[in-house]
Parts: sequence; structure tokens; C-alpha cells
Amino acid sequence: MGVVQSLQKSGLDELVHVVEKTGLVEVIGDWSEHVDELGLFLRKLAENKHVHVVVYGSSKFVDLLSFYNKLEPYLSMLENVAVIWENSVEALIYHILLLGKGRGSALVIVFPHDKHLNSQIENTYLYKLRSALMEARKRGWVVIVVNPVRRMPNGAHNKLAKLTLY
Repeated sequence: MGVVQSLQKSGLDELVHVVEKTGLVEVIGDWSEHVDELGLFLRKLAENKHVHVVVYGSSKFVDLLSFYNKLEPYLSMLENVAVIWENSVEALIYHILLLGKGRGSALVIVFPHDKHLNSQIENTYLYKLRSALMEARKRGWVVIVVNPVRRMPNGAHNKLAKLTLY
């Protein structure tokens, strides 16, 4: 109960409000140390929405399997959450484009990438991914991109969402 109270004081409700108001948000941070907060954030989203989680299965920047194993107990407690793994950026983009109308639904994409490394394969597809995310938003999905790679902003990164939170 202490974790839930501290998260409410730290702004979990405000984060959910900002995400729902903006509709397309990227949250960047060292999520490997804050899996509890991410699990509670997903639970808060799932209170009134169907949540579709898509995990980009690359361990280039973060040990995603270990990260997911920590997150899975939170997801297993929720009935209206679906989890899908995609192993390539192209498959991730196609998956997003194949989604139907999502009124009252949230699309959470766990997509570890470092925007500052221009030659990385993930970054060469960011413009296509952004277009797919904008299309999902037009179809009624609330879109949250969770980037578990901690990196401070510098004004020259590729824009993926309307709002980027660090």
C-alpha cells in the first residue's frame, strides 16, 4: 500500500491525465529500476480502457526479457490487457497499422531505442513508426511509447510523439 500511496503523491494520476489528454506520448527513462511504477501505471490505464501492449523484442539497449519478467506479474492481474512481442521494427509498424478502431483503448509500445545514435536500425525507421502511431491515434487509440533507455534530451533528436516526458 505504501508504494501505491507514494505513486499517487508522485503524480501517477497526473501522468494518466496527461497521456489521455495528449493522446500520443513517449515516456523515456530508466524503467528497469521502476517496474513497479510502470505496472501500476498500466493498471491505472486498464481501469477504464482495454490496453494493448506491444513489446519490441530487441535487447540491444536494455535486457528486455528480464524487464518483462519483472513486469509480467502486474500484467497477469489485469483482465483487459493483451501483450504481443514483435522482433523487428517493420513488424512493429505493420502490427500498429493493422489495428482497428480503438475507441476507449490504449496502445502501449515498449520500444527501447537511443535517438542520439543515428545509424541504429531503430532510428532509421522512426519516421515510419511516427506515421503509424499518428494513424493509430486517428483511429481512436491513446498511444504511449515506453522507452526504457535513459538518455537526457538534447534538441536534435527525432520526434516520435506529440509530447516526450523524461
